[in-house]
Amino acid sequence: MLNSYEGFTLYEIGDASVGMAVKMSIYNTFGLVPKDTYDTIHKFKKARLVKSTSERGNYILYYVWDVQKNDLVRKRLYIPSKYKSEAEKLAYVKDTKKQVNTLLPLLHKP
Repeated sequence: MLNSYEGFTLYEIGDASVGMAVKMSIYNTFGLVPKDTYDTIHKFKKARLVKSTSERGNYILYYVWDVQKNDLVRKRLYIPSKYKSEAEKLAYVKDTKKQVNTLLPLLHKP
């Protein structure tokens, strides 16, 4: 057995490089993490776009775990005013959401 992933178990296939390629393919396709890593990740909620009618406009909303409060804390990232057109704003949102959602699972428990 090579590694366990959220309901998937990968077995060694003769050549280690082939097994690693299969493992990485499954990881990338389904966005899975190894079980031992998954157990040490703090709770979070993925980033999403919130369309707001407030003065500050639309924002990206996500939740991260606060160890002092022992609870999820809401975080907002407002779209900078330098982005004027809808296409620029959507491009900013797409890139920022991807970055935030990539970084959130990397927040491990000590």
